[in-house]
Amino acid sequence: SAPSVLEELKKLLHDLLARHVPEANAKREVDACANAKEALEAVRRVLETRWPETDRAPVLIVLDDVWEASRVEQLVPIDALPRGSAVLMTYRRKQIGRDVRATSSYALKSLTKASARALFASKSEVSLKTTSVTRLVDTIVRRLGMHPMALAIVGRLARRRLEGRGGGGDVARALTEVLEELRGGYLGEEEEEE
Repeated sequence: SAPSVLEELKKLLHDLLARHVPEANAKREVDACANAKEALEAVRRVLETRWPETDRAPVLIVLDDVWEASRVEQLVPIDALPRGSAVLMTYRRKQIGRDVRATSSYALKSLTKASARALFASKSEVSLKTTSVTRLVDTIVRRLGMHPMALAIVGRLARRRLEGRGGGGDVARALTEVLEELRGGYLGEEEEEE
């Protein structure tokens, strides 16, 4: 079954607090949200006042398979997002894009498994010469539903992670970490050490 609006908002609130307000007790604050309205207001407070101004950066919010335009305003306080942020949505009916006043739209085409694998490999700069790496890439490709934009974004993130390890490192380990984060519902940049 699909997660409820409250469950999705709680995940967003937890991720925002954990990454941008580390002194907060994220679990306690998330658990205190009794309904979706409270959770949305908590997300808005983090975005508007609790996330330190010096740390603010654009965010990308992904809403997959939106069936009702009203869900967007229930899930994302768009007016409170940092400048330069974007909401990426997938939806099946063009009317939803019009209803939410999407600024641009792009019809996604289905990729074949081979095309999806090649796109991810290209963006991540990962060589598919070993069976173990190819299997991991195939699992990531399936997990991302073979969506071109998702493959490009996650592929670039994987490339940055590999570059951060000195331009190579253990490719299978880096891809396994990306896959685990995708399974956990959160994929983000690693914290920079101070």
